[in-house]
Amino acid sequence: MGRVEFVCADCGKRIRPYKHSTTTRRKCAGCGSYHLKEVAPSMLGRDGFPLVSVVIPTHEGKHHLEKCLPSLMALDYPQDRIEIIVVDNASTDGTKMWLERVYPKVRVVRREENHYCRANNAGIAASKGEFIALLNNDTTVERAWLNELVGALQGNARAGGAGSKVLLLSGRIHTTGQREQPNHHWGDRGFEEDDRGQYDKLEEADSLCGVSVLFRRACIEDVGLQDERFVAYYEDVDYSLRCRAKGWALLYVPASAVHHFYNGTASKLQQGGMSFSRYYTERNRLLLLAKHCPEKIPEAISTHSHFYVEKEYRILYESLPVVIEALMVSAGEKLPVLLEQLFSNLR
Repeated sequence: MGRVEFVCADCGKRIRPYKHSTTTRRKCAGCGSYHLKEVAPSMLGRDGFPLVSVVIPTHEGKHHLEKCLPSLMALDYPQDRIEIIVVDNASTDGTKMWLERVYPKVRVVRREENHYCRANNAGIAASKGEFIALLNNDTTVERAWLNELVGALQGNARAGGAGSKVLLLSGRIHTTGQREQPNHHWGDRGFEEDDRGQYDKLEEADSLCGVSVLFRRACIEDVGLQDERFVAYYEDVDYSLRCRAKGWALLYVPASAVHHFYNGTASKLQQGGMSFSRYYTERNRLLLLAKHCPEKIPEAISTHSHFYVEKEYRILYESLPVVIEALMVSAGEKLPVLLEQLFSNLR
């Protein structure tokens, strides 16, 4: 019989392999739990590792890829079972030529516009893997990053996606999954907290941050591609809600660690006379509500929208067409009443 590995169901720690399977109770060295799960045998032999496609959108990001790609090359996962796809969003910094020269095995999908969601979808369409990872270009991954994500999904047939613990360059936490916050916002759990091990339990999450997430191809085929109306920001929350609505569980996997240069690309972009991230965060919060909680739109737009409170009405009006388009699909027979409430609040 082959070697057997176990994963702690409480903290997610991978347990040292034993030569033979056993019924003897084993205890996790990390948290002391006896709740150990055997890892699927396909993870234990080189020939059994599933093919994983890693999709990395980039825009003017060669300097980020110079750090990201070497970390992927150092993974404790067989390199011949990893397909790396860089989707180049109209970069002018020589990204494509540099990749062809330095990383000829990396597939490059060239696009003529900078659109994050469309880049993810283009990468997914070009991928071949049983599992598909979406990874920001301004990241570096630790050696166990991919192995832990794949192991978590293989250990839970209900799980359609698994997300990493993402750390800021300061060492503080960026995200350990996303959760709903007051006033119809969503935010990253643990953001800017010191990483003291308080989020080191493998568990289900309400939403997974798109900085680093692994999906089963079966889940993507069931749920569909990302909603390109979001462009960037909140597209990951939307996708998480869509996964859960289809019955897929989402896992937060703390043993899969990523280091993130927060807003490394978006900080240089502008939209509507303000920062790219602020514009789309505010606009897409309303789009998310219009899709999933249409009854909240009238109240949210007039009391908790920065566009409204700070009298940035032009930007608010620019957001309304996509919000109303989503309402027309989600609101059903309530649409006339919701529109009347919405415009009454605007007036």
